[in-house]
Amino acid sequence: SATAFSQGLVVHTGPCKSSPSPLLLRHFGPRPRRDGTVSFMPTFAATTTTTTTKLYRCLRKARFLSTRVLLSSSSSKASPQEVSTDTSCATTANTSVPNGIGGLPQYGIGSIDLTQKWFDLVKGGDVVATTSIKDPDATVRYGIRTVNIENDGSSSSAVADTSSTSIACMEFVEEITDHANEGTQQQSTAAAHPRVQQINATLSRMQSSISSASSSSQYAVQYERVGEYAAQLQLVRTLRPPPSAGFAASGGDETTCHPPPYDATADSFVVGRFRLQLRPLVGAISTDDLSGLSTGWDIYHNVSPADSRGHYLLIPTLLERDANWRGQVLTRSDCIDLVVLTDSVHPAGSALISYNSVGAGASQNHIHCHLWPCPPIPLLGDGIDSKVGGWECYAVSKAEAVASAALCNEKQDNSEVAVSLLDYPVCCIKLSSTSTIHLGAALGTVIDAVQSMFDAPHNVGLLNRSDGGVDAYVFVRSRERSPRIVPGSRCGSSEMMGVFHTSSEDQLNELVSDEHQDSAGDEAKGAMETVLRDVSYEPRDEVWSQILKHLHTSMK
Repeated sequence: SATAFSQGLVVHTGPCKSSPSPLLLRHFGPRPRRDGTVSFMPTFAATTTTTTTKLYRCLRKARFLSTRVLLSSSSSKASPQEVSTDTSCATTANTSVPNGIGGLPQYGIGSIDLTQKWFDLVKGGDVVATTSIKDPDATVRYGIRTVNIENDGSSSSAVADTSSTSIACMEFVEEITDHANEGTQQQSTAAAHPRVQQINATLSRMQSSISSASSSSQYAVQYERVGEYAAQLQLVRTLRPPPSAGFAASGGDETTCHPPPYDATADSFVVGRFRLQLRPLVGAISTDDLSGLSTGWDIYHNVSPADSRGHYLLIPTLLERDANWRGQVLTRSDCIDLVVLTDSVHPAGSALISYNSVGAGASQNHIHCHLWPCPPIPLLGDGIDSKVGGWECYAVSKAEAVASAALCNEKQDNSEVAVSLLDYPVCCIKLSSTSTIHLGAALGTVIDAVQSMFDAPHNVGLLNRSDGGVDAYVFVRSRERSPRIVPGSRCGSSEMMGVFHTSSEDQLNELVSDEHQDSAGDEAKGAMETVLRDVSYEPRDEVWSQILKHLHTSMK
């Protein structure tokens, strides 16, 4: 019952008919929501792992995981009389995404509609986090919320006449000044901290310029384009949690791709106030859902999204603790899974799946990947109805090959995997195929070579195409940051693909400057291209040669 569940304990013998053993459920919560409700996320203790897994899947299908218990406005605890029996999942609300909701693009993975999920998360006040800042000390809340956009471009969080407004998902930051009511609507949020005031002033300026027109102007994002590259201002993301120990390389120092030893007691994904168990489970893709997966994958929202239209974390299911509670290192099985997952993205090219190793943008030492809609906002151009597919919108996707090879799998069906070294500022190996399993195996071989032979930080970006194929881009690097241009900014997979995230307008202006030279000093380059050259592993011919040998050996 919801009452027993709210008290943290339920003994359950069904609905898994094949598993009669009692199961003990306990929650991590409660976790207050901004709308006055509380979300409980249970974990399971069972006599067998099989029993736990079966019940977990049944509960997911029954939408039982994000049980919401309505609290009385006059009490912070729920008595049995105050507990609602509503067990609907916050991320599976019946409200459909309205037409023109801030131009949210349609994108999904497997059978999961990620557009609808994001809208429900934002409307439910889930894409919100709190953090502490200094000079002076203050607690702030930040995230994404929905606002009403008038036809004249003005915005308001108040309920408005929907005939003359549209809804947009926008960033916000506010200072918490009443800790007694933290997480509730009664809380005072007057901004006094200089940093909060500065961020809000910029956000206000950007948000006041949006319109409901069908163009990139409907997004409250400041960006600049230089050729095929783009730089985007992201102020709220600067408030995200600090990186794990050993993940913060200094300046432009060369780095390794191997993280510190994994320690579950220090893993922010499973312990602490940002642990995943406190977030609504957006979706789960099991080995029964997609053929070729080696393990199930869970989907959670990122507490510090890089895109107001959606930013998700893909995590190998936490149910399999022995196999999946591990550090940020890709395995061969992970690579196959990522290709299979990418192949299930719909519409084709509508979402980028990416991976950052330590020394290449990763900040947390738990195996995870990212997913956000594609094309990114800066690459939408003047209209969102461009015929350019998401798989060909990035700068790297437009790069030509300087060397290539076609690999056939002689062990099975001779499926071909095309491998290329791209003419691109950072060392990049592109792999393409219509065979997900063989492409995944080839990607695993390339990643193994990068890790074992070069110990090089690396990123992976994956996009599926309308012809049924998948493109995987592997960026082989020497360092996390450029020592010359915005040295305080880490570069991850987005930057490698060609879209840079900046934390200040000064950084944005520096990145769009053309007063830089490449690392050899003999050819003028734009700043963003120079950054990519600065972090590249060289000589790339050696990387290409060794990877080809590794691939030919593995494919025989």
